[in-house]
Amino acid sequence: MILCEAAGYDRILIETVGVGQNELAVDRMADLTLLLLVPGTGDELQGIKRGIMEAADVLVINKTDAVDPTALRNTTSDLTQAGYFLPAHRGRHPKVLPISALTGDGIQALADHTERMLHAERDSGALQHHRQAQALAWMHDALDQGLVELGRANAGLQAALPMIREQVRNGQLDPFQAVSALLDLVRKGV
Repeated sequence: MILCEAAGYDRILIETVGVGQNELAVDRMADLTLLLLVPGTGDELQGIKRGIMEAADVLVINKTDAVDPTALRNTTSDLTQAGYFLPAHRGRHPKVLPISALTGDGIQALADHTERMLHAERDSGALQHHRQAQALAWMHDALDQGLVELGRANAGLQAALPMIREQVRNGQLDPFQAVSALLDLVRKGV
């Protein structure tokens, strides 16, 4: 994403699969997050679970061409109502937009809506604030990773680790005491 941005692309789409930590991490690198759902597959019920739905700016129902209009209205209504039970993401609840990638229905409305949201965030300063928060999150992630690498490279920690693991496994040492002892080794530069 950073390379695409550096190359001058002003619109970058990031696609993830499944629902897990990686999908939630996308919010830490994207300006807007769209959650793509397919009606009639249980996605709408899965989406009601907290997590990825809380990070979504727009809930997009795809494959609307293959769904009964009544079922589509019900799905749209259910998702809209579910969105109001979640904490507002960046000050708003997600809009639910039906589309059909096959027929193109709703695609222009989705593009227009995301552009309006992006312009509104730019104009209000929210986009700059969001990007600053993202930069700080990236810094903390890189720091965490660097500290882990320093710990793994520490000879004293590596020498003590097998014995301390065994003490934790045998119940001689609780995990928190073990971490404290290992961190003391790193602090002392052993």
